[in-house]
Amino acid sequence: MLLAFGAFLLIIFLTQLVIGVTAAVAKDDFANAMRLSLRKSLGNYTYTDVDRQAWDSTQRYLQCCGVDSPRDWSQVFAENQVPASCCRNAPDSPIALCRNTFDDGIVFQQGCFERMAAQVKEKSTMIMAVGIGIALVEVIGIVLSCCLASTIKNEQAT
Repeated sequence: MLLAFGAFLLIIFLTQLVIGVTAAVAKDDFANAMRLSLRKSLGNYTYTDVDRQAWDSTQRYLQCCGVDSPRDWSQVFAENQVPASCCRNAPDSPIALCRNTFDDGIVFQQGCFERMAAQVKEKSTMIMAVGIGIALVEVIGIVLSCCLASTIKNEQAT
């Protein structure tokens, strides 16, 4: 029974290892898919409340503007206009627009994709540390269950 427990822990450990390696290899694909998704959502800004609210809250929280830069908003609004959530001193009206002066003192110049990537990278270090800690506990469990099974088998043989 203890060997079955050890084997089960080994299967879990190997599954986690495969998932971790796959995630590390596919991170560029994820980044590209995320950028495309953000561009699509940005295009829907004036059509759906969900996209508008998501962009406004994201831009305020991360202090960013557009996917890669404030210029991304040119596909949605007239030349050099951005949503109020891009402005450092946002107007009171949620539907107001700001003039994009390309001045960092007035409009956030960094894109939201870059800010999101930085947030994910910052959090991923903690997630990896927790994952490594869990993996170590699993390896210790595998070794101890095998040792205990061996000891019990030797005790029964004598």
